[in-house]
Amino acid sequence: MIAIRDLGFSGAGLSLHRFGLEVRNGEIFFLLSSEEGMTARLFGMAGGFLPIPEGAIAFDGEDVRPWRAVERSAFLEKISDKADFETEASLGDWLDFMIDACSLSRESCIETLVRMNFSERDLKKRVREVEMDVFKMVYLAVEFARDRPNVVIHDFCRGGEKNFEFRFDRLLVRKRDEGKAILYLTEDIFYAAQIADRIGFIKRGQLLFEATADDLREMDIQQLHMRFLT
Repeated sequence: MIAIRDLGFSGAGLSLHRFGLEVRNGEIFFLLSSEEGMTARLFGMAGGFLPIPEGAIAFDGEDVRPWRAVERSAFLEKISDKADFETEASLGDWLDFMIDACSLSRESCIETLVRMNFSERDLKKRVREVEMDVFKMVYLAVEFARDRPNVVIHDFCRGGEKNFEFRFDRLLVRKRDEGKAILYLTEDIFYAAQIADRIGFIKRGQLLFEATADDLREMDIQQLHMRFLT
């Protein structure tokens, strides 16, 4: 479970006031905000990369400590549109390096790649030449190699090909069905409507509105976007 308790901060044009929510095990919760930098800051605090001025973020009852949150949660950050690697290394070399450097299970990495219908021949291509969505699949295999009970995501699927989006959604649903608590930080309500079990909107430093997947099916998504994200 992911719990945010009385979280507060102010500065750089952003503020949050005694903010709280819980993401249950076996749930995908989308937290949406159009305030520039808000979701990135929340992601940084959840990962222990940025300080938490007030309140707490906890994974399974354990408060986030600097650089220790990765023990309780996977973290998927958005990747730039182009893999900028000045190297002759192949994608397979990069995967081998990450497996060895992080003491990961090769079997777990391969299992994720198989579930995403990854083409083995792409491992022979140089990293700087592969399509971004191909690189993302290998990145996911590395990040999910450790079986952690929580997942925090920041805009990971934005700009992705529909084929990759379908594979990623299917992987996320599987993780949810395995009992993972998944917090997805973004401003993309149209993507959220496809896969979220619940959504919430941050505006003016507060959680203004929550809705379940059943609620969303009865609502005008465009109207929600205009109301809370503009």
